[in-house]
Amino acid sequence: RSFYFIPKERIHLLPKGWQVREGERTLRISASDLTVPKNFEIENIQPTRIQVRIEKKSGDKR
Repeated sequence: RSFYFIPKERIHLLPKGWQVREGERTLRISASDLTVPKNFEIENIQPTRIQVRIEKKSGDKR
């Protein structure tokens, strides 16, 4: 699974259809069955406190 830990104030920047689960200080987005749109770069919403782990089921590894 892929999980994106993103601050609540940044949640509006995420693509539609993502499942958001309430966390301690962040929102946990399950992206296991989703692909990041080409025009959407997760790095742009990545403060130092955010941990981004991306695992794509397709052959594309980043």
